[in-house]
Amino acid sequence: MWWEDVGVANYYLVLYEGYPDGTLKRFPPSGYYGPYPAPGPNRVLVGSFYGDVPGKHTLYFQVYTEWGDLICTSNTITINVVKVKKPSSITVSVSPASVERGGSVSITGSISPGVSARVTLKIVSPDGSTPVVEVDSTSTGSFSYVFSPNKVGKWSVQASWAGNEDYVGATSDWASFNVESKKYTVSVSTIPGGLPVVVDGVEYKGSMVFTWDEESYHTLFVQKALPSGENSRYVFKRWSDGDTSNSKTIVVTGSASYQAVFEVEHMVSVQTDYGDVTGVGWYSEGTQARVALKATVIQLDENARVVFAGWTGDVKGTDSEVWVKVDKPYSLKAQWTKQYKVGVTSEYGTAVIEGGEWQNEGATASFRVDPTRTGFLVEQVFSGVKVLSGKCTVQGVDQAAGRATFTVEGPCTLKTEWTTDYTKLIIATAAIAGLAFFLAFTMRKCKPPLPTHFTSSTESPLEKQ
Repeated sequence: MWWEDVGVANYYLVLYEGYPDGTLKRFPPSGYYGPYPAPGPNRVLVGSFYGDVPGKHTLYFQVYTEWGDLICTSNTITINVVKVKKPSSITVSVSPASVERGGSVSITGSISPGVSARVTLKIVSPDGSTPVVEVDSTSTGSFSYVFSPNKVGKWSVQASWAGNEDYVGATSDWASFNVESKKYTVSVSTIPGGLPVVVDGVEYKGSMVFTWDEESYHTLFVQKALPSGENSRYVFKRWSDGDTSNSKTIVVTGSASYQAVFEVEHMVSVQTDYGDVTGVGWYSEGTQARVALKATVIQLDENARVVFAGWTGDVKGTDSEVWVKVDKPYSLKAQWTKQYKVGVTSEYGTAVIEGGEWQNEGATASFRVDPTRTGFLVEQVFSGVKVLSGKCTVQGVDQAAGRATFTVEGPCTLKTEWTTDYTKLIIATAAIAGLAFFLAFTMRKCKPPLPTHFTSSTESPLEKQ
């Protein structure tokens, strides 16, 4: 401190200190410092300042005479008092070190020395997001927080505090913990059992049980149709959850069971050389199948045709429509009979083919002629038959019955044969001649005498005759 000499023998000083809160303190509280001789050009009073309160302090002094008269007031200086803080530390730990997703971990730690303060927890998730949580420590500096992680992977935690008037803040080292997926059991099977299922690209048979992570993705695949012996198969219908797609992707959210439901189908097949058939195909076991021919007569040409004769194979019958309860594979064969058109002509009487004009190939057919004799005195008598055209072979003729048999080898036309019978004419002629002779003889025997008036030259009619 320095002041200008004003010519007095001794000087007295008073110091004033202004505090950060505005308080002004006088030093000494009463009286004066001194006496001090007047300072010379190179002489100052040197003292020390102790800042007992952090913040801005102001200092100035006043110089007085020994009689208490104010000589002068100095300029004001400002001193910023900074309090030196002590170091601190903070720790953090996580327990347990591994937890399933959906579980909880306990984050604990402490500040040293023990103080009650606000602690910031910086939590880094596996995807890099950083949630921040603030908790309060106790008076001993300990703190804790229960955290439920929602993502699978490695998590990290760091604790920090900002410090206080006495201690510098601190930041902990990183503590880490792992979050694992929840594990769920998932069963995969088929109805009926033992059929193949492809799970994540690998084929399995029977009932399988897998342990999978929560929210993991998996693929299930089955064939739409699987063979089950000859002409039988298993056909996929749906999954047990109602999904009808034979390929599906599932997300694991809990324990689950998936069953691929199949139905047994059998083939109903029909062989036929002619015509069209309805009802052929696959049928679910236990259902009814209707098998029917669209036509029972197939015309090959104007003189040949085939006629449905019946079913052979697993179903027997002659009806063109049959119903089958499909409890196994069924194979039917339609049998056909070839028929040819056969005709017969006759100059006399009426010739009729028994069974109609269409006759089975290879069959022995017959026809009748009625009447077998026709005419009055000269009669035409049925005597046989010949093949006029085509492929038929005459087997026999019963002239009396007016019947002939023949083998049908193809379309043909037959013609009846007749002979002329003069028997009646001869008998009639003889009868007439006999009658005439009888009459002549009778008339000669009974001749009357000549009348007297006739002359000898006159001839009676009988004589002349």
